[in-house]
Amino acid sequence: TLAAQLFAAERAIAAPALIAESLPASGTSAAQCGKQSFYDLSAKLNGSRVPLEDYRGMVSVVVNVASYCALTNQYEGLAELDKTLRSRGLRILAFPCNQFGKQEPGSEEEICAFAREQYGAKFTIFDKIDVNGGDADIVYQFLKAQNPDDSRRIEWNFAKFLVNKDGCVVRRYKPGTQPHSLERDILALLDDRPLPLKRKPQLGAE
Repeated sequence: TLAAQLFAAERAIAAPALIAESLPASGTSAAQCGKQSFYDLSAKLNGSRVPLEDYRGMVSVVVNVASYCALTNQYEGLAELDKTLRSRGLRILAFPCNQFGKQEPGSEEEICAFAREQYGAKFTIFDKIDVNGGDADIVYQFLKAQNPDDSRRIEWNFAKFLVNKDGCVVRRYKPGTQPHSLERDILALLDDRPLPLKRKPQLGAE
């Protein structure tokens, strides 16, 4: 099947470093907000660009997703975070991308149906975009430029960014970081507390 072929291709392509639990510990990763907020931007949804202003005052997890990836089951963890913390002010903002192993080939309708039917995802899934290169969407240009951890290219599917209530990008997580691992940081932002120190990678950690 197409899914099996794409999965096999990814296994051959993906490097172990991309599946690491998190970026190296580097202090508090305090946000350095510029003049522009994440919530000043717009994103493409159902064929039109819509303002992200509606998310101002919320804590957002922004993630590039794919349907035929070894990490696709992270949809389940994202859906659980959304279910548990949406009422507290968390928003999951998912951006499909086909740049990594061609693992998101479907239409927007197919992508949304898959995520909702297979994983119960109820959060917003925007239109498919590029996250790297000259055609990278402005949302990802901003995320990479403004986060305090790492401004390099997106490594793979399911890289995650944490954005605070003011629209500051406060932390970046590698693709292999499981969604539940973000909960401590999310809760700190929801409660208007300082962001905790990054956890140091532990031997044997998944």
